[in-house]
Amino acid sequence: MKILIVLLIVLIVTISISSLIMRREMLKGQNYLWKQFKKNDSIIKVLDYWMNLREQNISVASILLANGYDNVAIYGYGVLGRRLYEELKSSSVKVNYIVDKRLSGVTGNVSILSPSDSLEPTGIMIVTAIGDYWTIRKNMKEKLDCPIISLEDVIYGN
Repeated sequence: MKILIVLLIVLIVTISISSLIMRREMLKGQNYLWKQFKKNDSIIKVLDYWMNLREQNISVASILLANGYDNVAIYGYGVLGRRLYEELKSSSVKVNYIVDKRLSGVTGNVSILSPSDSLEPTGIMIVTAIGDYWTIRKNMKEKLDCPIISLEDVIYGN
């Protein structure tokens, strides 16, 4: 009888611990999904505002040129980074290079570098990884002596 009670207690404790671990993992998953939702929502809002600017014949290149920037580096080559590169490559704004932590190589005539690579001076760096802007800005400020701004700042006119 005592063995049965001990086994029952061990079973209850094991189930309780397993339940707590599963709950913690579910919360981690929910946090991940919420962060992804917020990131995707921000991307959609930037793209929507960007398209509104384009409908008014305002390009990112014209915004940059009006602020005295004719050569840039792009940080991030995801959805927003690719769109920015595609818009700028056919303008008079020169894209010196792209920095991305997951990619390397060349796209068009532009090198894709790692954040750990040596980076040449540039007029301005535009961070398209908007969810990680402040961390990226801090890291890039150690490597570059130029303004480092978010694509949101360019698009929203901040």
